[in-house]
Amino acid sequence: MCHASSDHIIEPEDACRYNNESAAIAVFGDSHVVELAYALGEQVKGTEIGVAHFSFSGCAASYGQADSSTCSEWANNTVNYIIESDEFTHVIVSYRMASKIWGTPRGVYPNLPRIRSENKYKPIIDSLRSTLLDIAASGKQVIYVDQAPELPWSIQELVYSDRIVNGNIHGLSRGWWDSFNTFFENTYAVPEFIDRVHVDEIHCDDEVCYAGREGTSFYFDEDHMSVEGAKRVADLIIMETDLLAGR
Repeated sequence: MCHASSDHIIEPEDACRYNNESAAIAVFGDSHVVELAYALGEQVKGTEIGVAHFSFSGCAASYGQADSSTCSEWANNTVNYIIESDEFTHVIVSYRMASKIWGTPRGVYPNLPRIRSENKYKPIIDSLRSTLLDIAASGKQVIYVDQAPELPWSIQELVYSDRIVNGNIHGLSRGWWDSFNTFFENTYAVPEFIDRVHVDEIHCDDEVCYAGREGTSFYFDEDHMSVEGAKRVADLIIMETDLLAGR
């Protein structure tokens, strides 16, 4: 099993590696990077590049926090391992941030959830920023991947609803998702010099964020990407960054 949890701690040196044991790419975050790490491992087949997978279920950004939870202990150990390792040239970081800042859209959409108190979300924002800055300061190329738009219903509910139009599954309005992104941008969690990949570029048009298109589901619940959805994001990362440049 490649994914850590409070009941299944994986030390960073024991992380799963895809395609090549000598990994040039590290993928770090919560459960929302599981499929992405696997998809990137598939996309680099045929090269000598390896992908190391570091994820912890339900663990919000907590690097730099001094509490004694298994989540923050794992985050501190893993980020320090990535920083100190000479094998990684690129580090991809991604977290589910929407629910940590203002809750989920379930039961609220199309209204906006109430924003959580600042003392709840600010430590998470500060930790994410420290994660990105400290890894970048070690000389590695950091890529932050925004989470996929969060759905008001599970993909299973949507598939059996009236929200399928011409083979496309309508998830939520682009305007609703942009409202969250505007708030997140104003926290300055992601420094401007960090490479950034906006998943909504492939999930949304000007009006709608889709849960699936042309018979392909992008999710396996309301917020985790499916393997097929993650493959699309992996392609976007490769297209928009220098991840595979010269390799």
